[in-house]
Amino acid sequence: ELVPKEGSAIGSNIDVRLPSGKIDLNPRGAFTVVAGGSLSVRIDMDANKAIHVHPSRPGWYIFRPVVFVDIASGFPEAICPKIVRGTIDSLTRNAQNQTTGFVMTLADHRGQLSVKLTADTDIFGPNGTFVDPSALAVGQEVRVRGRMDASGALVASLVIIGDVVDVLGTATSSVSSSTGLFSFIPYTGEELVGPYDVRVDATNTLVLADCGTAVGPGAIRAGMVARVFGKLVSSGSSVVLRAVAVILRTQEIKGVISAVGEPGVFTVALDEGGTADVLMTGSTPVYLEGDGTVSADYLTPGRRVRVLVDPASGTPLYTAVAVYIEGQKIQGTVQSIEANVLLVDGLLVRVPAGATILDLRNGGHLVVEFGDIAAGDEVVYFGLSAAGVDYEAPVVLIVD
Repeated sequence: ELVPKEGSAIGSNIDVRLPSGKIDLNPRGAFTVVAGGSLSVRIDMDANKAIHVHPSRPGWYIFRPVVFVDIASGFPEAICPKIVRGTIDSLTRNAQNQTTGFVMTLADHRGQLSVKLTADTDIFGPNGTFVDPSALAVGQEVRVRGRMDASGALVASLVIIGDVVDVLGTATSSVSSSTGLFSFIPYTGEELVGPYDVRVDATNTLVLADCGTAVGPGAIRAGMVARVFGKLVSSGSSVVLRAVAVILRTQEIKGVISAVGEPGVFTVALDEGGTADVLMTGSTPVYLEGDGTVSADYLTPGRRVRVLVDPASGTPLYTAVAVYIEGQKIQGTVQSIEANVLLVDGLLVRVPAGATILDLRNGGHLVVEFGDIAAGDEVVYFGLSAAGVDYEAPVVLIVD
């Protein structure tokens, strides 16, 4: 079900079609089912590439997800930690009467969950300081971050006692080595209206990249998108947001490639002005915006790109997590076909091997081959300028 954003011009009558009526989940390796054993199935869906506007039917959308499936024995460590909220019902104690865990009732009537504490569990107290497990009590509202173990319990890496501010915004400075503060402006619509100074404890505050990679306070820099969990604490004549955790979102760079240097490095002329040098590793994926992967050979001067960069990297060289190339969407009639090249309204369009070709005529959503395209067909293609032809089209849609 698709729900339009508030204020969107799109009406409420939205029709989403799934080609073939099913999603095939193909694991990337073999797996074995063992009696009495357990398997973890991890489904990774790229939501940005899953929804496509139907080119010829208003209000119609195509759901064509890109899904990766990993199946492994046991409980993989790579799954992102969970953050759950609820109320402590009972405490678990050892023979020395030390608190080693608790049972909590989850919010939104989601049942109960057993939580285990370890020597590495950080506990953030009501006054914005870190405390020991003796501060935990029945009836407290808590937020817990951790991973599930084989018994179904949540092994906590962090417990937050009481209410906490959860706010998304932009860091406008790095962390001061003398004060432990960085400047932060919440986004419009968040529960705080900034700017605020955010205090980071160099030892205890979790600073994470995306879902779970610890990067430390030094990774916080001006311009980064950050989600801050913390408490507002009076500090003299001002109020400081004391952070228990800061989660850095993947940064985004937009612009046009202005130069390509040594292998794996290119320069982007940024939309907001200035330039940025980008480093690609051998595993960095390159996508055509709105569709699947394409060759890194398309990263040439003049291409408009959107680059997701590693939050732990930065000037003078950003490390790319993924690169998206913006192609041109063009519609026309096929006049003739020769080898793997279409003549469409006077333009030569090369369709490379492995291109995505969909037949959307008569309400269909069929994956077809290049040989199924015929002269006279109306097509929509997402083109990239290329040598020897006018465009190269990794995606072709045959429409009514």
